Amino acid sequence: MTLDILRRSGGWAVELAVPIKHAGRQIDVIEIRPPDMQHIVRWGRGQIPSSMALLAELSGVPEMALRSITYPDADRVLLALFNVVPQQMKNDFTSGKAPLATPEELMPEDEPGTRAVDQDDPRFPMADGLVRPLRSQPTGGIGLDLNPLDPMKQVG
Repeated sequence: MTLDILRRSGGWAVELAVPIKHAGRQIDVIEIRPPDMQHIVRWGRGQIPSSMALLAELSGVPEMALRSITYPDADRVLLALFNVVPQQMKNDFTSGKAPLATPEELMPEDEPGTRAVDQDDPRFPMADGLVRPLRSQPTGGIGLDLNPLDPMKQVG
């Protein structure tokens, strides 16, 4: 069972039903602290490019990792963000003044080794190591040669 917890500090903790992975570690709780005056001023000046960028700053989880959160966890995390920010920021969210996600060209560069890792999907088996194409064509089967004919090869 997942929980959304309002902290004494005014922040929120959202336990994820499907944990995300980032920089080799599993994240199963998103802790969102309330914004300070510096966040509010930067938001008002347009120095925070999106609500996801704000969430990344308030949670300490990079935006690219936050983008891998699945539903219904995504709704719960965004609702917690909505509940922790002041009214002016809420108005900007609901009016569409601020985009949900930062455009790709404005995304900060990842530190080496911190790129978000795809989630494990229980529907698909894990491959050991890198997945590579077969080196040679399988033999056997119905006896068809799938290699194209060499146009310069003499027939007969």
